Amino acid sequence: MLLNKQNRKSSLRVCVVGAGAAGICAARRVVEELPGAEVCVFEQSDQLGGTWVFTEQSFPETHSSMYAGLRTIIPKEIMTFSGFPIKSVDFPDHHNPDESFPRHEVILSYLQRFAEPIKHLIQNCFHRASRKERVGQF
Repeated sequence: MLLNKQNRKSSLRVCVVGAGAAGICAARRVVEELPGAEVCVFEQSDQLGGTWVFTEQSFPETHSSMYAGLRTIIPKEIMTFSGFPIKSVDFPDHHNPDESFPRHEVILSYLQRFAEPIKHLIQNCFHRASRKERVGQF
């Protein structure tokens, strides 16, 4: 973790941008490592899951590389979060829980289950930045 546990401040405010796999993981880690920190997750869509969200609808503003039959190219055994395996509950009825390269629905279900403890921190933001300006050195 970037912050030393001894340097924690109860007034620490953390903003996580995006409720995809990385954002969910980051938010959970902050909540676990820095009790008392105020955490807010901003997500541009109406659900968490990032890349793993699939919809049949096509909109010009939709940003997704997902398609109906997509499967992972990495075995599920090595793509899960530490201590939180994919379980049979993540597999829809017509999918085999023993398959190593599951479909996108399985990964989305897994991410939703992983996010359950922090779901209340996610704020849906249905707008995009219309301009940018420099505010300092980073």
